[in-house]
Amino acid sequence: MAAIRDEHLTLEVTTRCNGRCRHCFVRGRGAAEMDINADLARGVAREGYREGYRHLHLTGGEPLLWPHLIPFLEEAAALGYEGFYLNTNGTLLDGETAGRLAAFGRAMAISVSLQGPRDLHERFRGAGTFDPAVAGLKCALEAGVEADIFTVASRDLPPSLPRFAEWARKEFPGLRDLTVIQLLRLKDDALPLREELLSPEDFILLVRAASLLNLAGYRVAVLENPLAPAAAAAMGMPWLPPSAMLHRKGRLTVLADGAVAVAHSSQETLGAYRPGLLGEIIASAEYGDLMEEDLETCSGCRHRGDCRAAGQLRPSEWFRRSGGDVPFCRGVMDLAGASGVSAVSP
Repeated sequence: MAAIRDEHLTLEVTTRCNGRCRHCFVRGRGAAEMDINADLARGVAREGYREGYRHLHLTGGEPLLWPHLIPFLEEAAALGYEGFYLNTNGTLLDGETAGRLAAFGRAMAISVSLQGPRDLHERFRGAGTFDPAVAGLKCALEAGVEADIFTVASRDLPPSLPRFAEWARKEFPGLRDLTVIQLLRLKDDALPLREELLSPEDFILLVRAASLLNLAGYRVAVLENPLAPAAAAAMGMPWLPPSAMLHRKGRLTVLADGAVAVAHSSQETLGAYRPGLLGEIIASAEYGDLMEEDLETCSGCRHRGDCRAAGQLRPSEWFRRSGGDVPFCRGVMDLAGASGVSAVSP
């Protein structure tokens, strides 16, 4: 599959974390604290390479707590992997750790999680967590590690995003992107997040802010959510970078317990890993169905053309809305197309 070479094969290397974020879907799914078996991780990497993957994405939990991290990366690089992306909360990044990551050169990139301004960050991630995350990100950048900020968007983020983006640009010279991730609801509402989810109106405000920031030269992306550039284009503000679907061809994740999922935040799995399973899943009709355009739900929607142009091939997933039967994407696009840039007041 051609898409595989450009995709990252994701490994959740641990569910352990030194933080207790309110919105952590790993904790919300009831995952026991555990590390992925090092031999299993190596086996997944070898099979992934044979299937055509050339990029690995390592996440957690907090992957810097996985004791096998650096040796695993070294083995994967020797195997032929060309790129690595590591998600971290940044609080364990010191000069030594940053230096070991920097040794991989431009093959290594990381994201550091900052929820937004200090008050918003610590409301979600705990008192006293902002300064260590900032210090860790600075260590990484000073060591020469390519780095992004990942910001989970609750409904309080859009009004503060412009100031936060301006602060981040000044505070972190060399930062690549500020990447925004829509807050997701969990199955059976395992975490009380409904009041924090973006409404369609909040999403429009987020898109407007991010679009204008890009126009002003601030690099802001919306992760795995092509609804954002679709809405931006519909409002006459086409400055957001493209964004891929959460479920897309070539996308696979192996969790710390060995279960395989389409994406790390997916709330259903496709079986327990065994040698050969990755190729079987990718070739399966079930996997293909998850990636195809939804011709039933979307065919009668007046926004279908705008969504398809941005890569939104299926309705927004149920976990992006707080309730109701109307797809989240339809509510957003109704607002976006209502009156162009005046659909929602700033």
